[in-house]
Amino acid sequence: MGGAVVIFIRLKFFLIFLFFAVQINAAPSNVKAQHLEELLIWKVSDQLSLKPNEEKKFAEVIKKLNSEKAALIERIQTEISILKDEKSEKKLQSLLKVHRKSIAQYGKLNEKEFDEVLKIFGPQKMSQYLAIKQDITQRIKNLLSSPEAKPSTTPLPTPKIIEN
Repeated sequence: MGGAVVIFIRLKFFLIFLFFAVQINAAPSNVKAQHLEELLIWKVSDQLSLKPNEEKKFAEVIKKLNSEKAALIERIQTEISILKDEKSEKKLQSLLKVHRKSIAQYGKLNEKEFDEVLKIFGPQKMSQYLAIKQDITQRIKNLLSSPEAKPSTTPLPTPKIIEN
């Protein structure tokens, strides 16, 4: 019976992931980011069996940091647009220093996420969180690299009917 539960959970995750993938492809980029954020929070909460207070703290941290990352990415893109059109060597050096600081700030946001999530989860759940996040990130990259293709998954065995 344990195998049937595992199959059901895998199927449930696959269907939810597929649903979010379809929604993400059809939505504007800010909505896509929100869907991905919700998917991550849901998946982590489900996999780690988070208590309500842990889930709330985790969601707040992720949403806050993702908002900061989005603003920083927008700033970085603006800096690059300005850089590519600049002709003055002196001005370029100044702009590149500013851009380098923005890149460093982005890296610090990743460190901040690590530290804040570790405080909430502790070492055991943190290691599981990192694995879950990597899995979701890889699935999204695969989906984005070939949007026509279905998300790659291992085929599920045929469900067994359990009679009472």
